[in-house]
Amino acid sequence: MAQAMTWSNALTKALFGWLIFFGLAYGVRTAGHIGVDALVKLAPRGVQRVIGIIACSACLGYAGLIAVGSFDWVHTLFKAGIGAEDLGHYGVQQWHIGMIVPFGYAMVFVRFLEIFVRILRNEQTGL
Repeated sequence: MAQAMTWSNALTKALFGWLIFFGLAYGVRTAGHIGVDALVKLAPRGVQRVIGIIACSACLGYAGLIAVGSFDWVHTLFKAGIGAEDLGHYGVQQWHIGMIVPFGYAMVFVRFLEIFVRILRNEQTGL
């Protein structure tokens, strides 16, 4: 096991994938994502709110679509029972690693839903 450390490379790739999807949800929560809204900020507050509702609805649709689609993908991986690359002999399955995709996008959906509610309550105008 110590001589063939290919499992460490596979584990690093898997953990990096998990980091990306946790970071995606965290970026939405902290508004740390890239926002190109210079033109939107020139509009009146009411128009900013409408644009925010449209943009947030699009983000909710995208996150929901990807969450559902990736859940189906993970369910297929679960049924197939395929071991993960170089980690399968340790009991790690591909669906264990892939589970972060629907989980991450579900978290993103919840974060955009929170933003959507704040926009509707006039607590914020944009994403």
